[in-house]
Amino acid sequence: METRKYYQGVDALKFIAVIAIVLFHYADHGLTDLRTADLSYNWLILGFLKLGGGIGNCLFIMITGFLSVKRKFDARSVLKLWLQVFIASVVSQAVYCLVSGSMPGLKNLVKTFFPFTFNVYWYFSSYIVIYLLMPFINTMIDSIGQKKHKQIIGFSIILFSVIPTFTTTKWLTGINQIAMMIALYIVGSYCRKYSVSFGKKTLISCMALSISFLLVSEYVIRRFSSFDPFYFAWEMNKTPVVVFAVSLFLLVVNSNIYVTAMIKRVSKHAFGIYLIHIGWISPLLFEKVFANDKLYETPMMIVQIIGYLIAVLVVCVFIDYIYNILYNKIAAGIVDEIGKKMNEKLHT
Repeated sequence: METRKYYQGVDALKFIAVIAIVLFHYADHGLTDLRTADLSYNWLILGFLKLGGGIGNCLFIMITGFLSVKRKFDARSVLKLWLQVFIASVVSQAVYCLVSGSMPGLKNLVKTFFPFTFNVYWYFSSYIVIYLLMPFINTMIDSIGQKKHKQIIGFSIILFSVIPTFTTTKWLTGINQIAMMIALYIVGSYCRKYSVSFGKKTLISCMALSISFLLVSEYVIRRFSSFDPFYFAWEMNKTPVVVFAVSLFLLVVNSNIYVTAMIKRVSKHAFGIYLIHIGWISPLLFEKVFANDKLYETPMMIVQIIGYLIAVLVVCVFIDYIYNILYNKIAAGIVDEIGKKMNEKLHT
């Protein structure tokens, strides 16, 4: 196992991923139904923001593959993630109840205390599955050469992305995009183990072509058919989304891109930002505080988008910062002790 190394490109990608996801949620969770709303400049803006969800999710799992392929499985990381999601679920439900003045039903109450089991945060449920599978995936990767590694990537992308995208086949996508996440984890691991020979011009061209296809398809489908205009833009396994995300990842991950203190701060709290602004608190955020239907037909919507982005980043970074302080003071010792005992049993 290699000692941990700082990659500027990883911080940059985390920053891009979380910004893309936060903006996606504004467009996707808001009260404006883009499938029926009139075409306008604001429709195009929201349509562009809708691309961020799949791209951001792809980037996060490739980053995980890149960073984790040479690391030993650590049960403490799983326990820490589980605790963070559990607390986020309980606290956000409590906040929603206090602000809305309503109590959750029995079903939602059970979901609140078992967020992974009931898939309250789908990406985090899938992510923890990938993390549990990580030692087995890494063992497989270590046992094969570069040629086989390439073949697995190609086969997986065709099977879990290309075929489902262009045939509308559903069963290959599996549950919660776990199959696609494994494929992207393997892509990230390849970039860590081997040099990638794609030139910058090629990668930028792939990004330009895929983003152009996504934007044009949204407009054309909405303008001339009753089909879902965001079919190619969501979910994270859609081929144009994967092409853009993989190209961006290859372009940035090993680069010496300049990373500001602000980018480092946001990237450090990227998962916290992702987790805090969704879930039980979503109705308050997207239907009350930042209800985009009220400004959809006005130039002020772009101002709301900027205000929403800044507010989410500032508030969520602050909350996650406080959470980390409390975690280190109260829970870190217990989690470390339990995790060490689990590691001893797993690695013996």
